[in-house]
Amino acid sequence: MKIGHFTVWIFDMKASDLTRSMPQSLIGLVFTVMPLSLSLWALEPPKRWVSTSPQLTELLFQLDLGEKVVGTTDQSDYPSAARKIRRVGRLFAPNLEAILSCAPDLVLWDSSSFDPTLESRLFSMGIPSLKFPLDSVESVFAASRRLIQEFRPGKKPDVLIRAEIEWDLRRKRNFSFIALAWADPPMVFGKKTFLFSLLEGLGGNSILPARWNTQY
Repeated sequence: MKIGHFTVWIFDMKASDLTRSMPQSLIGLVFTVMPLSLSLWALEPPKRWVSTSPQLTELLFQLDLGEKVVGTTDQSDYPSAARKIRRVGRLFAPNLEAILSCAPDLVLWDSSSFDPTLESRLFSMGIPSLKFPLDSVESVFAASRRLIQEFRPGKKPDVLIRAEIEWDLRRKRNFSFIALAWADPPMVFGKKTFLFSLLEGLGGNSILPARWNTQY
């Protein structure tokens, strides 16, 4: 079955059963925020954001914050509105000049593709950044709530409410899985990745050896 851009092999369970047990509004929720106070923008919140990963871009649209995104990576193609946003380079290699051309007042990073050198250069130019690890379902919810609280107080999106309720009420099922990140050469998702956390949360057991503790 397909989850976002990923291929997942399910054993001892029909893919349709897993789909029914998975909150549809969770697909694409791959966004968490590091412990960092956003209150420094209380008087003048940032209005022009650059998102450096397609996952972040998708989540921002799901949280009704998409109108703030003025730049994103080449791979960002969902939702359809994201295709119209200015490109700032590839996922793991955003371009400084392209970012600056968007005149951003905030840059959002996926921690798996975070570039500390580029972040430092942006900071020296007065452009702050926020870095977001993407390693569990729970941290996705925590980050989503934090973003809404800081940037859209009192306007919690229905998609987040539905996702939280469905996740809490999900029926756990016993199944085995392996999640393929890349076919050639073969690469699978390991521990400390969002997809692994999601499948385990739904009752899955990875067929990978327990001693494999790497992300991929």
